[in-house]
This record gives sequence, structure tokens and C-alpha cells, in this order.
Amino acid sequence: MRMPGPGKPTMHVLFRRFIPRTGHVTASAIVPPNTNQNFHHFDVNDLPSFFKPTLKLLPYGYLGTNRDTGTIADAGLDYRYAFKPNLDIVGTVNPDFRNVENAILSLDFSYFERLVAESRPFFLEGTSNFTTSVDTPIFITQRIKHFDTGLKVIGKINPTTNIGFLNTEDFGNESNTVLNLKHAVNNDTQLTFAGAERDRPGYRNTALYGGYSAVHGEWGGFFQASATDDTVSGRGNRINTGVNYNGKGLFGLVEYLQISPDFNPALGFVRLPDVKGIDAWIDRVQSPTKGNIQRIETGASVTAWHTFNFKHLALADYC
Repeated sequence: MRMPGPGKPTMHVLFRRFIPRTGHVTASAIVPPNTNQNFHHFDVNDLPSFFKPTLKLLPYGYLGTNRDTGTIADAGLDYRYAFKPNLDIVGTVNPDFRNVENAILSLDFSYFERLVAESRPFFLEGTSNFTTSVDTPIFITQRIKHFDTGLKVIGKINPTTNIGFLNTEDFGNESNTVLNLKHAVNNDTQLTFAGAERDRPGYRNTALYGGYSAVHGEWGGFFQASATDDTVSGRGNRINTGVNYNGKGLFGLVEYLQISPDFNPALGFVRLPDVKGIDAWIDRVQSPTKGNIQRIETGASVTAWHTFNFKHLALADYC
């Protein structure tokens, strides 16, 4: 368990209630999905310093045989250095993932690329520090296959700013570097800046991202902009902005999206390039207090995407 740093901290409390009959979760304050916010705070007395910088080492080695390749021998090291109460350096030298069970991807049909869930321990920790766009991130760990050394810096620089830094080196073949900074302006507003770069002999790909999100009562809004520069495909960009409403049993979203044909984050994921258009949807949820019906949910959505130059329809859907 992380111990607090020295000084006069502020304790925050958030109450949640789960209703088994309806399956609903309510909170003592409105909290957007996948967001941690602090409410009902009160100050406590000054605390002494409990924290001490610590270095943890986990070396490994093994020797065995393989039917196809014969003798197998390898060794490596995992390490962690906690140099601040909420900031860690995590690294690995010559990692071996041969004993990590790979996730299985179903054979369901899809128009888009599908990703297998990450299962390598080095990448699993601190993933929230590297998030950008949900549907078109500039960095996903699955793009990094083999590497000789890996280094991460994850945690909080200060109470309002999170950092995620990652570097992997496949010596002589490939270098990957990612930096992500998230700053909470207040409990309702967040800024994100990120960059990712892949460097190979004769090839380089750079991706940049900036994001803004804010909540005001039952209304929210966001703006995201990304740009890429690739040795082969050239330069591309992505813009996504929208507003949403969440209250009185209704949730609605209207957003605009444009992705240029040459938008290509080598370390990221693009579901469908070369699109421009809008989509909107609304859901209404009701929970009757009487009878056997626990939940009634109705909704509607519409999507109208054209290719970037509006030559033809890229995707149209409604329900």
C-alpha cells in the first residue's frame, strides 16, 4: 500500500451504492465513466514522512531443451525503483515472455482490425498513464513485439499531473518512445498531451496528440487533435470533437470526426482511416419501482461518414 507523503494532506471520500434489483450503481456525486474524482474532502493533521526510496530487483535465469532448437538458456532482470511516493521507474532487461499465456481472439467477422488483449506483465502496469483517444489511440502496447530493454516512468509528478514515459530498445533494429502527460485543471476539466515515435534504420514515424475534456453539471464536451509524420506515407491528421448529456435517465452524444487518408500512427490504432462526418446517439433508461420488469432501455443512433474528400459514403448506419 502506498503511504502518503509528508505535510498536511487532504482526505477525500466518495460513497457508492449498488442496487441488486436493478443492477444500478449510484454515487454521492456525479462521476464520469472511467474517471476518479475526489469529493467531500476534509483536512487532517500534519503527517511525518513514511516514504523511503526503494529499489527492487528480480533476476531470472533458466536452462532447458527444445525439440526443434535443442538447448535453451537465457537470463534477464526486472527492476523497480520507487523514488517518490507516487512515482516509479519500472524496467526490464532481456525480458522473456515465452511462459506468458497469450489471449485468444475469436473468429467473429469484422470490417476493422481487431486487437488481442495485452498479457505481458511489463506493459500491464500503469496502462492508464498512456491513454489518449479511446477509439484511435496513438499508442497501444500490442504494436511492440520484441525488445531487449524496456523502461517506464509512471505515476504523479504533482497532485494534478500524471506522467507516463516508455522506451523500448531492440538494439540495431527498432526504438520506441512514448510520453504522455495528463493535467487536471480542476475536478471537471482535464488536458492531455502525448507523443509516440518509432525509429528503425531508414524509417521514422512520429505521432502527436492533444486532448481537452470538461464536465459542467449534466453536460460535457471534448476536443481531440492528432497528427502523424511517416517516412513512407507522409503527414496525416485526426480531429474529433463533441458534446454529451447525462442526466434524468438520458444519455446522449453528438460528435464530429475527421481522419485524413495518410493518418498513420505506427504505434497506435486506426479503426477506419479516410473518413469525415458526424454520428449521434441517445439512450433512455427507466427502472420501474413495481412489477417484475427491472429495467427498460430504449435508444437510437445515426452515423454518416464520408471519405475525406466526400467522393463516396464510407459508413452509414442508423437504428
